[in-house]
Amino acid sequence: MDSPCRMNMYFHARACEKILWDSWQAYTVPKFVGSCIAIAIITFAYEGLKFVRDWLHMKNMEAEKSVLLSKENHSGSTECCAAPRQRTVLQQMFNWPHVIQTLLHMIQVTISYALMMIIMLCNYWLWLAIILGAGAGYFCFGWIKKNKAGGSECCY
Repeated sequence: MDSPCRMNMYFHARACEKILWDSWQAYTVPKFVGSCIAIAIITFAYEGLKFVRDWLHMKNMEAEKSVLLSKENHSGSTECCAAPRQRTVLQQMFNWPHVIQTLLHMIQVTISYALMMIIMLCNYWLWLAIILGAGAGYFCFGWIKKNKAGGSECCY
């Protein structure tokens, strides 16, 4: 299919883009505006995903800490208790929280690279959609993250 949209390697504000793959072509203004809204929503969800990963990590750390504390409390009693068993590397790698974190990380990296590819289209409107989505996502989720020790903010 011959596309009316051509790729420009300079900054522009045309409302005609082929976004990520051939089937996502925004060659009319309503389709382009819809694409910008979809990209903003994806970016907002990306910020939410980062929050969910941090929240799950904190929840898992708190659960592990409470298990250790309860074992310490029981070891001080007069009853004979077995020493806590160390988990092997495979048990640590294949526990459910780590598997879920790994899957969420893979989704986060995929979305991150897709957003980077959209940025590389050099379209001001698409950049603005990503910036507004990230800003709205941080506005909604960032205040929660500031109240707790969380992950890093270094990279998308």
